[in-house]
Amino acid sequence: MTPARYALRAIYWLLLIVSPALIAGYMPSTGDTMIPGRWRIVLAILGAALIVLGIYLNAIAGRLLRIYGHTVRTRRFTAPDRLVRAGPYSCMRHPAQLGLILVGIGVGVITGRLVGMLSAFIPVSGGLLFILHVEEPEARRLLGYEYHKYEEEVPPFSLNPKCLFARTTRRRGN
Repeated sequence: MTPARYALRAIYWLLLIVSPALIAGYMPSTGDTMIPGRWRIVLAILGAALIVLGIYLNAIAGRLLRIYGHTVRTRRFTAPDRLVRAGPYSCMRHPAQLGLILVGIGVGVITGRLVGMLSAFIPVSGGLLFILHVEEPEARRLLGYEYHKYEEEVPPFSLNPKCLFARTTRRRGN
């Protein structure tokens, strides 16, 4: 994959992630409901937790792809040529994308405005469309039958805490 394609993907995800904040920030406040005082604090904490969890998942998934996803290591971004089943990849196919979707939802929640929270559907639907129409077909093409079997065995996402925080390294002797 070319650097330009990686840049386009990064821009796509960045726009998805910030869209709830942009909509909440630029939408006229008439008719919009601002969540009352103490609930805004709760929502800010919840939104921040979703953002942190999303960044964590994305970082772990990227690290695992870099370590286990390539037969030959390179310094630049390249599409994986090996299937990764370590860490959260053992129980979900798209932990990095789930992380980005959670960041987008967190941004929407943290705005404290109803329109910001409702517009969190943008990163969710945009992320799902990206996975269905870009990631999955690309993985099938690159990894073939092995990925097809993986699709049958492992769901695209999991919110199970054991999966979200799955061990990412192997202990000695395992």
